[in-house]
Amino acid sequence: MTDLLSRTLQQLADEAEAAPHLGPRLAETALHRAVRVRRRRVAAGGTGLITAGIAVALAATWSGPDGTTAAPRHRTPMSRFTSLPANSPAQLAFIRACLTRDPTIMIGSNGAFGSGRPGTRVADFRILATSEPDALGRTVWVGSTVAHLPCYQDKRGRPGPFKQSLTAHAWNVELPLSNFPNNVSTDNQEGFDPGTPSKAWEMHLAGRTAPGVTRITFTARGKTLSADVTDHFFIVRRAGYGRFPKPTQPFITTTTRLYDHGHLLASFPFTVGAMLFSN
Repeated sequence: MTDLLSRTLQQLADEAEAAPHLGPRLAETALHRAVRVRRRRVAAGGTGLITAGIAVALAATWSGPDGTTAAPRHRTPMSRFTSLPANSPAQLAFIRACLTRDPTIMIGSNGAFGSGRPGTRVADFRILATSEPDALGRTVWVGSTVAHLPCYQDKRGRPGPFKQSLTAHAWNVELPLSNFPNNVSTDNQEGFDPGTPSKAWEMHLAGRTAPGVTRITFTARGKTLSADVTDHFFIVRRAGYGRFPKPTQPFITTTTRLYDHGHLLASFPFTVGAMLFSN
C-alpha cells in the first residue's frame, strides 16, 4: 500500500473513531481518495522508459448496505491467516520463478515490514487463486500467512508478460468474513497501464468469500467477470493490448452473485473499481 493511501486511510480511521456515526460517509471518501496514478522510470539497455501505472488498493474492503465499500484500518503487523491452501510441487516451483527474492511487505502506515521473519520468505507463499485464462495468460494470486501479491503467468505457464512487483501487501484479517455483508471481502484491486498501446495491460480484483461458495460473478455495463472460488479465495482479471481502458469514475456498483456448483446462493450490489468495466 502506498504511503499516500496509508496516510489517507489512517486519517479517515481516526476520524471515524472520533465520530462513529460518520463511518459510512468517511468510508466512501476513503475509496475516492484511494485512486492514484504513479509513474516510474525503468532503465533497460541504457534507455530510459517511462511506464505509467494505475493502482487501486482496496485492502480487505467491505460493502455497505448502499453498495459503497471501505478499507478497514491496519492495526498491527501480526494480522495473519492461520492456514493456507495446499500447493503441488509445480505450483511451488512457479512461485519460486515468480518471486525472485523475498518480497517487501507493506503494512499500512507502518511501512515496510522486515524480511526474514515467518511469512515473509518466498518459501512461505502459496498460490491462493488463479484467474480464468485469456489471450495473454493468467493472473495468479499468491500469499503467505501475513501478506499477498499478484504474479503473472503467460500462455505457456511461465512468469510474464508483465513486470513483476516484489512488494506484497499485509493481510488485514482482524475481522472475520461473517462481519462483512454477504461474507465477501475485496483484498486487492490493481491495474497496470504500460503507457503505450503496443504493450499489454492488465487489471484484476482478488478477494475472499465464506466457505461453500464455488463461483463468483460481477456484472456491470453489460460485462460479466467471473472466477472460480478455491479455498474461499478468488481472482478475476481483464487483460489485452491497445489503449488502456480509462474509467470516467473511480468506482462502480456491480451485481455480484455467489454460486455453489451452479446453485445461486446470493445476489447483491457490490462496489468495485470502475476500470474493470471501462471501455
